[in-house]
Amino acid sequence: MDGQEIKAGELVNPVPPDLLANAIMVGARAYAGRDRMAPLMGQYAPSLWFDGGDGPELLTFTDHPLNRFALAILDAYPFNRDMARALLFRAFLFQEAMQDKRAKDYQREGDDPLMVEVDDALVDAVAKVPHTLMRDPDLDEVFQLAAGQPSLPLGAPVRCEESEHGATSTGSPDGG
Repeated sequence: MDGQEIKAGELVNPVPPDLLANAIMVGARAYAGRDRMAPLMGQYAPSLWFDGGDGPELLTFTDHPLNRFALAILDAYPFNRDMARALLFRAFLFQEAMQDKRAKDYQREGDDPLMVEVDDALVDAVAKVPHTLMRDPDLDEVFQLAAGQPSLPLGAPVRCEESEHGATSTGSPDGG
């Protein structure tokens, strides 16, 4: 991640919805402290250049759950940094959408009390909606797009396997 600069107003590329779903799972595991990760401290802590409009400044990650979430997503795609960054910013957009009261129409509690099942239509909308860094997201547009997406019944089985590179989907939502 060193040497990358992120600029306010930068357009975030759309991403494949299945990769976004996997990135969110990978990030959530790291956020919860369920993955191995080097400490985020000292001179070797990951950093990036950020330009919020007042000139670039170096930001260094500290050991915080949200930083672990971000770095896990970036580390899951080491050979395609543009995709990794797009997935990260879309995962943050997903997090904002989930805090909106309209998100309740797209979720239900899972079998695990700490798990929430989310309709694919919302993930698809977050993956595709136009999004610009450092601007308030247009959540109306996210939910309009989600409402127009074909929807799977909540709780449709999707098999996932864990690997050293993160969670990967191994089946279709219909279990095939």
